[in-house]
Parts: sequence; structure tokens; C-alpha cells
Amino acid sequence: MDKEQEETGTMAGVKILELEYALIGSIILNGWNIPKSILKKEDFTNPLNYELYNLLDEFYRENNLTDMENSPKKFDIFSSYLLNKGLLEKYRKTILLANLNGSLPASLQPFLADQIKKNSAAKQLKNLALQIAKSELDIEKVIPQIETVITEIKEKNQEIPLEEINLQSLMTTPPPEIDFVFNTLPAQSVGMLVSPGGLGKSMLTLEILTAVATGKDITEGAINVKKTGKCAYLCLEDSNIVLHNRIWNLMAFLHPDERKLLTENLSIYARKGIFELADPQGNIIQKNLDALKKIAEGRRLVVIDTLRRAHSADENSSGQMTTLLQAFEVVAQETGCAILAIHHTAKTQGSKSRGTTALYDNIRFQINLEKLSEKEAKREEISHKQLHKYVKLVHEKSNYGPIEAPKILKRIDHGVLKLRDAVDAVNF
Repeated sequence: MDKEQEETGTMAGVKILELEYALIGSIILNGWNIPKSILKKEDFTNPLNYELYNLLDEFYRENNLTDMENSPKKFDIFSSYLLNKGLLEKYRKTILLANLNGSLPASLQPFLADQIKKNSAAKQLKNLALQIAKSELDIEKVIPQIETVITEIKEKNQEIPLEEINLQSLMTTPPPEIDFVFNTLPAQSVGMLVSPGGLGKSMLTLEILTAVATGKDITEGAINVKKTGKCAYLCLEDSNIVLHNRIWNLMAFLHPDERKLLTENLSIYARKGIFELADPQGNIIQKNLDALKKIAEGRRLVVIDTLRRAHSADENSSGQMTTLLQAFEVVAQETGCAILAIHHTAKTQGSKSRGTTALYDNIRFQINLEKLSEKEAKREEISHKQLHKYVKLVHEKSNYGPIEAPKILKRIDHGVLKLRDAVDAVNF
């Protein structure tokens, strides 16, 4: 083997070791998210990594843990566990390397394990090829071994991405309360705000973001927020000038302290080119999905305004739209945020969202902005002359909470939306 080949082999070995450290570190820091049996001793380049892999399994089982996600000192907890077993010195360097390389989320553990497994299979095939080349093995006798390795690779690639839930723990542990970001839109889920053009959905969107970011409900009754947090607004449709005007007009309704909190908790991303998450064939554009995931990290709410501007796929294709929504769900679940997509209604289907019914079926929450009918206006004692100032907020879908009664909102100065009762109370 010449020097160049030796260096290449060493670099490949370093990369595989980094994958092993990343997997071990991710398990230490983020909990266990792969089947224990997925990796064997011979799959690991470093024997200490396999030993730690087994110890982590033992640690979780002994402590009856599924993860340590809520623990602020995950690394220290596992170090103490090793210390009590008299193993800390033996593994100190390895867990330090794992800690440095292991900041990847638990959701990536199957990918890391898969790469380690593939490397192990490649090593087995390479060793068999070298032995054949050196005439140490008869090629006919070694073929079954090669076929066994290839079969293992195929079986690994056919594993289904499902995890069996411990039913006993569900029956004996009280469930946590559902974390609603606003109204009944849960964290780690995807919802929609649907409306015809020109009714004020972009202004309502900013009022929702303001409520989640600051706790201030400018509508005075339509947006319910129990916990504030950081938000991101992907403004893919309107110009910066229009956006500037809307933000400026909303500021009149915020106290200086609320304005300061809004600047800390709300990030706005305006389009400077085409930003698409799916191409015309419905294929996810991974680079842009990764960018969305990076934006979503640490957020309570991410709003995409509008859905149409975030892809060029066929909105009437159930398969393509399901794939797009699944991509949103992955981002929501891996980052903990809720994603709210702003969408238009179909021109001929009343309050239904435009495109395939998969857009409605695959989300967990939907609110609509709708025009008031003449009959509704008469019942609410709104004159025909004033009708254009009013819209109806309809809770169209809620998988995890009660459907709220429709609310009538009134456009006041500069298109700001407020609950009609709140405006009438002031005017009275």
C-alpha cells in the first residue's frame, strides 16, 4: 500500500469513527431512538464505542428511561453512572469525543446507524475480495458469504420506520397536557389559515405571530396564547414595502415593552428570490428543507405565507401535497415548533382550501377567514354599506381540541383586525 492509499484509508477510518462518536453522543445527549439490535460488535471500528453502546442500553433500562430530553445535564448524569460502576476512567476519552461529535438530534440516529452498518458491510466485502485475490479463499466457497452480506444490506434498507410504543407506560403514566401554540394548534404539528384573497389573512397572520411572540392579542379575543416564544415569518408573497406598512400600523397597538419583546421573539424572512420546498414533480428540495429546519430551531411557531409560494408542485395531486406536508411534519417534530401555512380557498368550493383534499386531511388544525353573507349581516345588524369591513373567523378543523364558535372580526384603520365586540364596546 503506497502513502497516498494509506492516507486515504486513514481519513475514511476517521470519518467512520466520527460517525460512531456522533451516534454515541447523540444517544447520551438526546435519548435512544433506534432498535438495540440494529448494530453488532463487528459493525463498530472502535470496540470501546460498542461497549458504550451496550452500557447506554443498560443505563436506560436500569433507570426505566426512554430518553433524557428534559434533563439539563445529560452528559453529567451518564458520567456519574459510569463513575459508580468504576468505568469512568476507561471511557473518559471516548465519551468526551462522543460529547463533542454528538450534538445531532435523536431523529438522525437511524441514519448514523445505517452509515455505520453500511461501512461494516463494505469492510466485510473488501476483506473477502482481498482473500480471494491472494488465493486464500476459493471463489466458489466464498460466494455464499458474499450473498449473506448483500442480503443483510438489503434487509437493512427495507426496515420500516416504525417504533413500537410501550403500552404499559401509556397505561400507568399520566399523559402530559397538549402544548397548544395558539388556540388549538399543537406544537410539533402543521396547520393552515385559509382565506380568499383580500380578506386580511396576512394582517391576521401578523397578529397571530405578535400574540405568540409577546402575549398581546391585538384582536382582543380571537387569538388565545398561553405560552409565548420565538417565531419566524416567511413572507414569500408580499413586497417589503407592504410588509413594512403592516408592521408599522400594528405598532400603535403595542406597549413599548411589547414592541421590544416582539423584536426579540419575531424573525421575518422576506423573499429575495425563489424559495421552493418542492419542485414541479413533487420532489422535496433538500437544501431548502434544511434551511427551513434551521430557521425553525428553537421556535414556537413558523408561518409560511403563502403555501403556493413555497412549492411548484401540483396542488391537485394528493401524493405530491401529502409529501410536502410530511416534510413540514418532519421539521415540526424534529424542532418542536408548530408550522402554520397560509393558503387560498378554492374559487368554486366555498370555504374549502384550494387543491387536493389531502391538504385538509393531512393537517391537524385549520382556521378560515370568510365573508359574511347577507343573511348573517342582517342577523348581526350590520348594514350593507358597512359589510365590507367585517369578516368571519371560522374554526374549520381541530384534531386535539374543541371547535370554537365562529367570531366576527372588524377591519379598523389600516386593515388591522379586531373582535367586533371589542370595537363596539370602545365605540359605545
